[in-house]
Amino acid sequence: MALSIRVPTVADAALIAEALAASGDPGGGLRVATMLQAGPARAPMLAAFDGRGRVLAVLAARGHDYLIRGEVRRVAAVDTAFMAGHTRLGGVHSLAVDMFEVFREQHEATGGISLLLARARDADGWWLSRHAEFEPVGTGQVLRRHQARTLAVPKELVVERWSEASRLSWPERWASTTCAPLRDRGWASGLLRDNPGLDLHVVARGGVVVGAIVYQRRQHECRLLDWASPAGDWPLAAALLQSLPVDDVPVVATMWNLTHWTAHALQEGGFVVDTRAGEPMLLARAGLGFLTRHFLAENQEEGELRVGENVLPPFTCGEQIVTPPPPGTR
Repeated sequence: MALSIRVPTVADAALIAEALAASGDPGGGLRVATMLQAGPARAPMLAAFDGRGRVLAVLAARGHDYLIRGEVRRVAAVDTAFMAGHTRLGGVHSLAVDMFEVFREQHEATGGISLLLARARDADGWWLSRHAEFEPVGTGQVLRRHQARTLAVPKELVVERWSEASRLSWPERWASTTCAPLRDRGWASGLLRDNPGLDLHVVARGGVVVGAIVYQRRQHECRLLDWASPAGDWPLAAALLQSLPVDDVPVVATMWNLTHWTAHALQEGGFVVDTRAGEPMLLARAGLGFLTRHFLAENQEEGELRVGENVLPPFTCGEQIVTPPPPGTR
């Protein structure tokens, strides 16, 4: 059976959507279609097809500009991954090895991606480390707020829901940590254009935007997806937290590598660790020598806006081991 691994086009969107829907991801087709329209610079993607044109695998990421040690670098996070069940060999998705290798050649080496992030299950962390050169850089913490706290916000801080009609000034790009995405007016516009269901609030001091928070309302909860507050600026952090909706549903956030400052601020805002939730792993494949797992664990703070909610598919499946083997077998 002929195998073709290539960068998909808009013409492939329907086939990819059908494959994702059959795997239990009905919303995946819309995500992939939006990413295809964004182009490979913002949304690097690969798909594998068999000789009949059927989709065997999909690997799609979202790219962002980061400020890392004072330099602008490109960081991408895997958003969608699909492997057809019949591509397994001996309980392992062997096709995934080729997908990650071609992704490196097509997008990381030539596309200037300095860091590729992926959210994975604990059991498959070893697979990514052994076969795709990823390293674990953080464990996710699920935070939950059942009731909002009243926080004092200085009058000189202005908080508003962002729109293109905003009169607030956003003169330059800024990042909130040593290893963080750059945010500016263009980032805000693109975010809402590609994700119209999100709420983006910004806080301004002296008419200039200095902080941002992104969340999404859902039927049974509100998801805090992104947080950008300079360390130590408690009034600004309080203003951002006050912009979260005060409803009967809880506010939930999954964060990786929380700094002491962010953990303190969210705790003051009423968030506690959800001990019933799992602890997904954040893994990274770096293209720069200084981006070690130690540096990333200490300097990178991530939320679901970039890492996403979708973990990679399980690369291995449990198989029964019989000891001793039945008679007549090996």
